Amino acid sequence: MRSAILVAVVLALAGCGRSHDGEEQVGSVGFKALPGWKRLDTRGRNTATAVFTPVANDRKESITVIHTELGPIAEKYTTETLSTLLLQAQSTFAQAKVTPVAKMTTPEGLSGVRVELDYVPPGQSKSYHRVHVILGRPTALIHVLYTSPTPEPEQALLQQVVNTLHEES
Repeated sequence: MRSAILVAVVLALAGCGRSHDGEEQVGSVGFKALPGWKRLDTRGRNTATAVFTPVANDRKESITVIHTELGPIAEKYTTETLSTLLLQAQSTFAQAKVTPVAKMTTPEGLSGVRVELDYVPPGQSKSYHRVHVILGRPTALIHVLYTSPTPEPEQALLQQVVNTLHEES
């Protein structure tokens, strides 16, 4: 009985948040799929998270997309508020070297902020590079994070996700 429940939960999670036409979906946003990358989903009360990693992951890289549903209060999150929150979040990392926050707008019209940092994760001795983007919608925030100790120089896959984010109908 216990194994049947486990199988049912795994099957339910496997289809959670996925699209089928070259796109992925997290919460109510979609974006272009990352071919050759596997996906692991988690859900919280108002949050859907998908972590993508390449099947062959020599560079130990990941892209994480987090969709947090906040309701109407999300409209109060201006780019200035997002900038402050983003900088505060980065300051929790040991030995963090953080770039200035940059405002941005995606081709789909989502506005937000972006920061890059180099930091040492807890329990590690090697530095990692992270790019953290927060985009606001009327009722939600979308985080996109790219992390790797040896980052992709052009950040093409991160840009692919950010540039193709759109509201699913």
